[in-house]
Amino acid sequence: MSVMNPGRAPGARVAAARRGTRVAALVQTSALIALAVAASGPVPAWGAPREEPARRLIRPGAIVLPDGTLATDRVVAVEGGRITAIHAPGAHPAGVAGAGWIIEDWPGAVLSPGLIDTLSVLGVHGRADERASSIDASTRVADAFDPYDPALLDAVRGGVTTALIRPADSLLIGGCCAVIRTQTARGAGEILEHDGPLLVTLGPSALAFDRAPSSRAGAISMLREAIAAGQATGRAAGAADPLAEAMRGDRTLLVHIASSEDLDAALILFGSGTPRLVFSVGAGVRASVLVEELEGGSTIPLILPIPADTDSIERLTVARQMERAGLPFTFGGGVPLRRPDAMRAGAMRAVRSGLDPAAARRAMTRDAARTLGLDGRLGSIAPGLDADLVVFSGDPLHPASRVLAVYVQGERLAGVEVRPAVPDRPRRRPAGNGGPGTLEDDESGGGA
Repeated sequence: MSVMNPGRAPGARVAAARRGTRVAALVQTSALIALAVAASGPVPAWGAPREEPARRLIRPGAIVLPDGTLATDRVVAVEGGRITAIHAPGAHPAGVAGAGWIIEDWPGAVLSPGLIDTLSVLGVHGRADERASSIDASTRVADAFDPYDPALLDAVRGGVTTALIRPADSLLIGGCCAVIRTQTARGAGEILEHDGPLLVTLGPSALAFDRAPSSRAGAISMLREAIAAGQATGRAAGAADPLAEAMRGDRTLLVHIASSEDLDAALILFGSGTPRLVFSVGAGVRASVLVEELEGGSTIPLILPIPADTDSIERLTVARQMERAGLPFTFGGGVPLRRPDAMRAGAMRAVRSGLDPAAARRAMTRDAARTLGLDGRLGSIAPGLDADLVVFSGDPLHPASRVLAVYVQGERLAGVEVRPAVPDRPRRRPAGNGGPGTLEDDESGGGA
């Protein structure tokens, strides 16, 4: 007589035995896979650096020099995350390499500093502003930054290794920007500067019907009062108020101007007595007005909207007019609200409209780093600077060029190769994002 488990039918025992067999097989298979993975070494994460030596010699067909011109047949040495030397024309890696160096040849390619986007909301989800008040100097957009945002890797695929991220443009004084590196050795973004420029917005985006200011005159009056208070506070040693810091030159003041009238107001309010002043120029500001108001020795850096998909001669030639007037400028690429290669595509259009190619390359690299106050660390291929570099298949300003490789702090990233850059229509801002209004590419100018 068989002894049966009470309450359990013979069919259930058979099913349980079969399940046990399957589980055992799965455990055995998983163990074999784990052993195979362990034997093959670590598998790099998507976008994470490959396991390669940190000392390397890179020999492309040409490099972008700090002045924006191209130089051929150079060898760039990278060690410990920084550029250590640029060897003269004719040097061969085998002749300058020592033990433990990895040599990478990129024949026909162009090595550029990582591109720098000075108009971005990368990694910032939802609103990054407090709407209860029109003046909020204490908010930091860095507190809303997500270092694992997939858009950061998309930006790297476009050659963008550094970006200035901003609060929304809905307040007169909207808080402090941050500077980020789009990828690091651990496969995530990194904040390079938490307390960056203080954002001030002049334009319709800072006006509201349910709180002050509701008019342009009211906005200027409120800014005058805030500036006077900031100047008074700024005279106190050690005052930590961001506006006070900007007024005494301890912090960059980033002023967005949406129209030519806003430019006049900004010059009156901030043009004198603000040592570190940067203007972010909206699409509604005419180039001729910029030249008329600023030429003659102005050193205020300008962040220009890229001429995306427009037929306006004024918009297409603004960078050329700034260059000829001797005014410092850079491009606002607008990732992720635009495509990762939008800044290059806009620079190409500016070059076709008469901008000097060297000036266009500088605007995306060295001059952008200067605008952010980071030219001692980023933006050029020069000894002592961080080795944030991009290998393009050709001149970055050629529409057929594509990203072949990206180095961040000397480490080569995996999975960043992309298709060539071509101009496209701008992406519309998602509802509630609160991002920079100039990305809309409209004639009204929008916000910062």
